Amino acid sequence: MRLLVIRLSAMGDVALTVPVLAGMRQQYPDAEIVMLTKESFRPFFRGVKGLSFFHPDLKNRHSGIRGIYELYRDIT
Repeated sequence: MRLLVIRLSAMGDVALTVPVLAGMRQQYPDAEIVMLTKESFRPFFRGVKGLSFFHPDLKNRHSGIRGIYELYRDIT
């Protein structure tokens, strides 16, 4: 199973996903979890083992409708 978790907004919202992802990791140890978030939020997830990260370029490559398509291509 492969899961994509997207959290780009406020720092507090991103921080609240940490215990959820830790619980998911315990419940589904074989699942591949990809966290799509800003590079600056990556330290929040240090305690959650087995996460992959993708940091989008929302200002350039991944902006607009074409950017959403490029984001899809980059993630898959």
